[in-house]
Amino acid sequence: MDETPKYGSSSLFRDTTKLTPDEAQDLVRRLELRAKVDDEVTARAEYLSLLEIGPGQRVLDIGCGSGVIARDVARRVQPNGRVVGIDPSPALIAAARELTTATDVETSITFREGDCRALPLVVRQGKRSIFDSADLCGRLVDEGDCIG
Repeated sequence: MDETPKYGSSSLFRDTTKLTPDEAQDLVRRLELRAKVDDEVTARAEYLSLLEIGPGQRVLDIGCGSGVIARDVARRVQPNGRVVGIDPSPALIAAARELTTATDVETSITFREGDCRALPLVVRQGKRSIFDSADLCGRLVDEGDCIG
């Protein structure tokens, strides 16, 4: 019988809703530290530039974690744009809200606890548009894709 653990089965990202408060705090600390590493800052800036996110857009950040990407996106969509960050983990959403409080992007971001598989949203330009783009863990959801 093969007792080799399945790839990813030990990852804290596998189910962040079940993290203990200490595990959640540790994960947030590591996410925020990683976000400050020069290579990460450069890669994130390049990625967001490729998405052509700009002023006035509405962007959904799915799996927002501690809000690192949401905060960067909010700086790009200001002054009239909005970012909604969604994550299934109450602890990560609480941390994202706390980390965003009293920053230059606080009024541009809303964080919500939720499961992206339950979102009845369509990313599409036109009258029914809710978001201009959505980021799902580094994958841009194309115009017309259904989320949920």
